[in-house]
Amino acid sequence: MGDDLFSQNESVRDILFTIEDKIKNGLFSQSIKYFDMIIEIDNEYPLLYERLACIKFWINRESTILSYKDKGLPLSTLLSSYYKLFSDFIRKYEIPEDTEIIVSIKAYVFNSIVEILEHEYKRTGSADILKDLCYALIGIGQYKKAIDGLEYLRERQYLDGHILSNLALANEKISNIKMSKFYIREVLFYDPLNIDNALLRDNIYIKKIREVMFNSTIQISSEQETQLWLGVYGEIYNILDVRRSLSPKEIIVLRKMISRFEADYKRRNLMENTSPRLFLAYIRLALNLLLDSKKNVDEIEFIIKKMDMLNTRLTRIFVENINI
Repeated sequence: MGDDLFSQNESVRDILFTIEDKIKNGLFSQSIKYFDMIIEIDNEYPLLYERLACIKFWINRESTILSYKDKGLPLSTLLSSYYKLFSDFIRKYEIPEDTEIIVSIKAYVFNSIVEILEHEYKRTGSADILKDLCYALIGIGQYKKAIDGLEYLRERQYLDGHILSNLALANEKISNIKMSKFYIREVLFYDPLNIDNALLRDNIYIKKIREVMFNSTIQISSEQETQLWLGVYGEIYNILDVRRSLSPKEIIVLRKMISRFEADYKRRNLMENTSPRLFLAYIRLALNLLLDSKKNVDEIEFIIKKMDMLNTRLTRIFVENINI
């Protein structure tokens, strides 16, 4: 009986390989007939009906995809939007993302997008197309190529949260933890409300920060407010302990941000959301002054006094953990 079951499962596996080949080429309707064969062999095969549901999701959209076949960028946009819906679909029904059918669907979608965007980028040299191309390259696992493109973009648009988020994701995938933490730190400072959901949901360091925040006395009423405080807690508890001296350009940007945040903080309707951003900007300036061999002690002490006026408890934790 055990041998019979083993041979049945092997046959199902062979059929699934055929289905996966069809899916990788976008032939969803052609793949559906093979499920009848699997049901005849073993109608209780693990995740069989979840796999079938995934195929039907794309069959319902197949005619629209075919109508966009020769439309280039509009097809890329369509596939990207469908995949976002599909990601929500598999999360809703708790279908494992490493299920081979889902892996094959992802390969079809992102290989199609990459092919279109590579052609368009060669033709136009557009930074926006390069950005989308890099995100698609991450989708098919070409992380180093994506990092090269995103680094090029970062030199020109370094305040963009999506670029920084995807640099963090791509470096994490190739186990470059130091650079992943560095880009998490950057996005939490420069653009905390535009962090990609995948980074917010899955990154181990953001999870650690959330845990610390959950166990603290801080009162947070929304996910937006949480995102604004993530960078502060990452710094004061040394979770994002990848630091460097800022460039002259970055220092100018930082001091301008502080001036703007200080002005916004005086406005009652902006105070709540400005407080974490101003506090984090003070932290960044203080840390940069500490890294400076000349160390302007008077300015460091002045910044810490400003931090103390915003939040005494967090300032004390910061001073103790950074050994000031």
